[in-house]
Amino acid sequence: MAQSYSAFQYRMGSGFPGEIARTHPQTWVEPGLNDVTNPVQFFGQAVLINTAANSYRGIIATDTGITAINGIAARPYPIQPQTAPGVYGAVAFGGLILPPPGEIAIVRQGYVMVPVVGTPTKGGAVFVWVAATAGANVQGGFQATSSGSTAAIANCKFNGPPDANGIGEVIINLGF
Repeated sequence: MAQSYSAFQYRMGSGFPGEIARTHPQTWVEPGLNDVTNPVQFFGQAVLINTAANSYRGIIATDTGITAINGIAARPYPIQPQTAPGVYGAVAFGGLILPPPGEIAIVRQGYVMVPVVGTPTKGGAVFVWVAATAGANVQGGFQATSSGSTAAIANCKFNGPPDANGIGEVIINLGF
């Protein structure tokens, strides 16, 4: 049987959406329930707490006034989509994967790999897209610049520019 190999010709990618980048004592990950009404749509998405349902929910269009998030959906390892099509079509290597219903892991403080639109700088401000998904702008996804469809997130900062696949590192700090 012939073996198949893959090679990274230039630079290996930084990581996968929702991957915990650094596992040191300051990283807080906790389990929670994925909200039934407004579920988390992909690993690496900004999330808020739905206190009425005791769950974590994805960002929705009415969240324009938020200034902080309650966490980032963490990617469990290993994970593979149940079917070939994912949240936004076919799932490419390192692409966005729909979390299953039920329990979900949330990074409440630490370093997480996330899809980023734009080119942030180290220590740069973090914005979350709150409008409906349009093109590269995904609802609940991270942005490097402000626009009328983003909310500035005070408890996060970027840790440098993203890789060639648009995956960058966000630092979340709840500060409580």
